[in-house]
Amino acid sequence: MAKKITESSSEGILKNHNQQYIDVWIPGLLLTAIVLFAVFLRFEDFYSWEKKSPFFQYRGEWQMANFDSYYYLQIAKEIQEGTYDKLQENRRVPNGMQAPAIPPLISVLTSLISSITKVPIATVALFLPIFSASLLAPLMFVFCLKLHFNKIAALTTALFSVISLTYVTRTRIGVFDTDCLNVVFVLLNSYLFFRFAEIKNKHRYVYLGLGFLNSFLFIIWWNTAPSVVVLSGVVPLSAAIIFFYTTKKRLKYGILSLIILLCALLIGDEVMAYVRLILGKTNNAFPNNLSVAELDAAGLDTFIKKTSNNKFISISMLVGIVALCWKMRLKALFLTIPVLLGIIAPFFAGNRFILFSAPILAMGMGYCIQILFNLKKRIKPSLAVIITMLIAVIGIVANYKTITDGHEKPSAFENTHLLNALDKYTPKDANIWTDWDMGYQIQHYLNRGTYADGEFSDGEFYYYVSFPLAAENPEVSANFMRFYNKRGKEGMTTLYDTFSGVEQTFEFLKTVLAYSPSAAEEWLQTQQQKGMLPEAPDLTGTEEWISFLFPEQSEDIYLFIHYKMTQTAAWFKQGNSDLKTGLTKGLPLFLTFEALNEQGSQIKNNQISLNTKTGTAKYFNQPRYFQSLSTFNGVETVKKTFPKPRRMYAGKDDRFIFQWNKKKRFGAAMSKEMANTTLVKLYLLQEKSRHFEPVFINTPKYQIWKITGNAYETE
Repeated sequence: MAKKITESSSEGILKNHNQQYIDVWIPGLLLTAIVLFAVFLRFEDFYSWEKKSPFFQYRGEWQMANFDSYYYLQIAKEIQEGTYDKLQENRRVPNGMQAPAIPPLISVLTSLISSITKVPIATVALFLPIFSASLLAPLMFVFCLKLHFNKIAALTTALFSVISLTYVTRTRIGVFDTDCLNVVFVLLNSYLFFRFAEIKNKHRYVYLGLGFLNSFLFIIWWNTAPSVVVLSGVVPLSAAIIFFYTTKKRLKYGILSLIILLCALLIGDEVMAYVRLILGKTNNAFPNNLSVAELDAAGLDTFIKKTSNNKFISISMLVGIVALCWKMRLKALFLTIPVLLGIIAPFFAGNRFILFSAPILAMGMGYCIQILFNLKKRIKPSLAVIITMLIAVIGIVANYKTITDGHEKPSAFENTHLLNALDKYTPKDANIWTDWDMGYQIQHYLNRGTYADGEFSDGEFYYYVSFPLAAENPEVSANFMRFYNKRGKEGMTTLYDTFSGVEQTFEFLKTVLAYSPSAAEEWLQTQQQKGMLPEAPDLTGTEEWISFLFPEQSEDIYLFIHYKMTQTAAWFKQGNSDLKTGLTKGLPLFLTFEALNEQGSQIKNNQISLNTKTGTAKYFNQPRYFQSLSTFNGVETVKKTFPKPRRMYAGKDDRFIFQWNKKKRFGAAMSKEMANTTLVKLYLLQEKSRHFEPVFINTPKYQIWKITGNAYETE
């Protein structure tokens, strides 16, 4: 009898041990496999990078995969070198930019890892996003278990959360940006405050403390979006206090009042700015005509393509999250911010928010799997497992080819030769006047000042950079560059106050900066005699005005024009804006042609054939007409104008002209307004100007021009 009892006990222990193995070790191994798979999807490009390392490195360090990465990389570099300062002098010259009082956590962490491991800081930055983003999988697994998913449903959620297409592309190798943990922080806030609400004993306060800690870390991680960060903590915390925290009403309302006050202090200004923008009552006098693709609202097809890339999977996810929220009722409030950011915001605030859809859609898919297992009477568990495996395979296959097909080149890769040129042909203390997208790279690699970079919240600073490029008069362009380089935003503000507005100020500048200092002084005297020259505290006489408007040049200023600027024409859209209506004046058309040849009376390549006698052309066999043709032969420009044809081209648009550099066999069809800009006059026709000295001309790739001396020397 005793023997039978012993055997029975042994069998029970063995059975329990086997069950523990199934319940703990197998899910643990599968979760580990999911994390490793997430790492692989983000890492796989590196094999191509490593094979061609000379092309993917610059100055012996790995390049980043996007421009914004260099902002965080530069701060990490400064922290490591002990040069981090409150004022970043090379940004937005001449004023500089105020650096965050607390450096971004991503930069601090990168600098710390680099210092401890002795691994170069750029290498740490290259790989940090891969491992950080993969942390979403274990978080989703644990969260779903607490929502009473079974382990298979929780594992499914973990898998789908890390294979969402946008989440992978924005957190893959070299994308050294806060996106790699933004999603994790949002979900972790929801989870921690959910646990605070659910637990009824003293242990709940551990989660409350962790929630506050996570919110603090999040705000120094993503310090450029305080409203999102604060709301990601405040909304679930408020839900926990109002509906799940049992205490006296007076104390409860007191806590809520403190939360509301904290929100008002931290994000009140930002929220009011959004409200004014929605109501059309913004005080910003500058239009913002920049086209930022990630801020374009997503359509349903785009949303599906950038998440699961499969309609069946997407529909299942959406149905699942709706069903989950319905079942959770009040507990669904803890998913409010993830739902708003991931499912609502992409359709209204911009497709960059598709990134946040990864966990919430994955949770929807996980709940669909949970429903399968709940239908025990209709679907056997073994069949539910098979269906789950099929769905997982469909989800992986839908995105796998897109993710792994070919390799991602760094968007900054094409700028290597541009950086080399600037390094070679400009002095180390020079300031570079160019488009915004090279700003961070120039600051990081060359330690030179720039006037714009990837950080802009409105159109003001980018208008200052674009105005001289789009100005018709090169003299106005050069004089404005000198003025702004010395006076900066404070000087512009002085003029706005003096002339009672932005529009009036730029009308004044377009007139006065077209003169030399001596001629401008005469004009100002005339205006003063007519009583049309306003006075400011330090601008009472014409001498003060001349000294203010035409300052002595203390630093070298170099204008840098590169091919990409002609393709986006963002500088034209912004710099040629009507300050009254906010609309761009003229058509931002600049269509380039390479390998052009002159054959008899034809200028042609495989795209276009232009008759130099009539101005008529065939563009991909479609008839076109040009008002004029300008030919630069390397020494001088010859211009021909054409009468408008009466018949065949009578109904065609007559706003276009054609210019080409015969020596370089490079030309462009453009609008009249584009042709009149300083940038195009220098870039295509190398128009001679006493203010712009050619330093190195490599048309069409790039050109470097020095703003010659100062206004007094060029008289």
